[in-house]
This record gives sequence, structure tokens and C-alpha cells, in this order.
Amino acid sequence: MANMTYQQQATFVIDTLEEMGLPTADTRLDTMYKVLEKGYIPTDDPDFPIALEALLDFSMIAFVLNQLKEFPQRELKAKLKLLVKDSPLLGPTQGDSHGRNTQSELYIAAVCKNAGMQVELDEPDVIAELGGQRYALAIKRLKSKSQFGKRFRDAANQIEKWGFPGFIVLDVRQAFNPENIKVQATDDELQAAFRLKWQRFRDDNYRKMKEWQREREIRGVLLVDHIFNYNRERWVPNTLTYGVNLYLDDPERTREFDEFWQAFATGLPNLVSK
Repeated sequence: MANMTYQQQATFVIDTLEEMGLPTADTRLDTMYKVLEKGYIPTDDPDFPIALEALLDFSMIAFVLNQLKEFPQRELKAKLKLLVKDSPLLGPTQGDSHGRNTQSELYIAAVCKNAGMQVELDEPDVIAELGGQRYALAIKRLKSKSQFGKRFRDAANQIEKWGFPGFIVLDVRQAFNPENIKVQATDDELQAAFRLKWQRFRDDNYRKMKEWQREREIRGVLLVDHIFNYNRERWVPNTLTYGVNLYLDDPERTREFDEFWQAFATGLPNLVSK
């Protein structure tokens, strides 16, 4: 996937879904593909926002299809049928977004698979096994910071039902960048800016997270973000991640957190910062 152009990734996604019996006509992917077919799109073109979303979505879905290609077809096909839903652009902070929610779940499953873990598409969202230990992953898209408490508690309740340790994985792109601002920065500049932002978020919310955790076996929270960066004369969707350990006073659970987070980060494509 890394050697494909964005147009090749888009073609790969469309062709693969069609071969699986999943029509893409009149879906957000169809709209995005037709925009990319136009070729060069200047920033003042009305289709420019859709083109950027297409770069990110097609790269994520191509990654998913490549990593999860050995999964049972019926199981994967049911998920992909949901994935094509939604608008080409990010929707409002309220309401359901089943397509991108499913895309986030499959993306995290693919990240874990790429990191060498054994993966199952099962409740709460994904089960990942690392070093003989199974972890329950509850994956949420955070559309606004005001939803953080509810999303955290919902995910914690999901994990609690499974009786083994877990992680809450939050896609924070829309909450942390609601206006979808694009940047022009070096990798080092991105790392410094995002690390500071996420450390502030951790410090502001750590006590509340511990209260919501209520001694449940939640090892930590993994934040995943995507931002469009104009780098080397082209737009690139960069990935950034940050981990919050919820058991700082427990050496064994901290070890599990560190091992999982470090492995998880190796599975992320387009990673700039962790």
C-alpha cells in the first residue's frame, strides 16, 4: 500500500469492494473517487475538501483491506457494507456516523494486525492478543470534547463485560480539529505541537478518567489523530498517537500498558508522533 499513489489506492479500494459484491455506486466512496479522477485540484476548488477526505479515507480503507484480507469473508463483508455509508465530508458532532465509526473500528483492527497481534472482530469492538494476553478494545470516534465523559464511560462499560484487560481507543480528529484545519509543518514541528496539546488534555482529564475507570481493568486510553499536512509540495494525511496509562502506581499493569502501546504504535501507517 505504501508504494501506491493515492489514485491507485482509491482504484484498489473500489475494485476490491466491487469484487466482494459490495456496490459502491452512489456512496461517499463513489463521490470521492470521481473527485480524485479530476487530477490536480487547487485549494480554492469547491471539491478540494472532498479530495482531502478522499486521500485519508482511501488510504485507511486500502490499509484495512490489505491487513484483514484473510479474515472470514462474511464477517468482513458485513462490516464493509456499513463502512461505505455517510457523507463524503465529516458530519455534525451530533447524530450517528455508522460508516466512519465502522471504518475506525476496522482501521484499529488492521493496526493491531500490522503490529503482529492476533485479532478478532468481536465485542466490544476488537479483541487483540499480544504476548499471550488478550485485550478488549472499545473504539470510539470523539466528535467533540464535550462528549469525552460519555464516550469514556460507554467504552469502560463495554470492556467490563469481557472479564479481561482492555484499552479505550479514541479517534479524536474531529474533536481536536473541528474546523478541519490543514497545516504546513515539519514532522518535528507536528510532534512538538501535538505532544503539548495531548499532555494538556491528559492533565486536564486524568483525575476524571480515574473516577470513571472505577478500578476496572482498563489499562489505558490510546488517542489517534489524523491531520492534513502540506509537506514536500503535496498534501499528506499524517497519523499521530498518544497513550495515557491509567495505572501509574501499578508496575505490572504499567508494563502491560507500555508493551501494548509500543506495539500498537508500530502498526500505525503514516505515523508522525507518539
